[in-house]
Amino acid sequence: MSKEKRMKQEKSNTEERHHKEGQHEYHHNHPEGVACVPLKPKTSKLDRAIMLILAIILASVFMKPFLSYQSTMRGYSYTELGETSKAIKHLKRAVSLAEKNATAWSLLAYNLNKEKKYSESEEAYEKALKYNPDDVQAAIEYALIKIYKREYDEAIDTLTKHLPEEEIYVDGWILLGAAYEKKGDAKSAIETYRKIYEKIDPGNQVAKDKLSQYNSL
Repeated sequence: MSKEKRMKQEKSNTEERHHKEGQHEYHHNHPEGVACVPLKPKTSKLDRAIMLILAIILASVFMKPFLSYQSTMRGYSYTELGETSKAIKHLKRAVSLAEKNATAWSLLAYNLNKEKKYSESEEAYEKALKYNPDDVQAAIEYALIKIYKREYDEAIDTLTKHLPEEEIYVDGWILLGAAYEKKGDAKSAIETYRKIYEKIDPGNQVAKDKLSQYNSL
């Protein structure tokens, strides 16, 4: 046999051997009669229900603050327009979506007060101050309701707790002096007006007139 024929024969034998080895490996890994298809993960109805519930919970957790903010902005817009009933509707929705939305509580209290729903307004102001003790305007408006109801101690307590000693809030300090006067506590009223006149808003005319009335200048 020539060299060329021997090479062709060896090549043919090698290819046949590789083919047989490949067939043996395939049948070893894939028994006869079993289709070679990818397996799909099995998901029960219970699993799907649990996943759906989790998705709803996660959506509500992340969506509620956003929806509350939207309702607050609508409530604010209607407040600016003087449409209190519409403002109240949106602001109630805002606080139902996010209990700790202090801005919505404050705006809701203001609008309820405008509608003369004083009891509801008081509750809303209390929520506003609970979640944001620095809401000085809410404290002043809440104190005004208390003074109107002749609940002077509550008004005084609210103002002394929330009023910063800053000129911008001088009206709140004058209201505090008035609350002391209405309560019949002249000494505390004089001290408050003096504080206004000498420290908070030096030379304030209202405080000056009050101190003159008490001969305390």
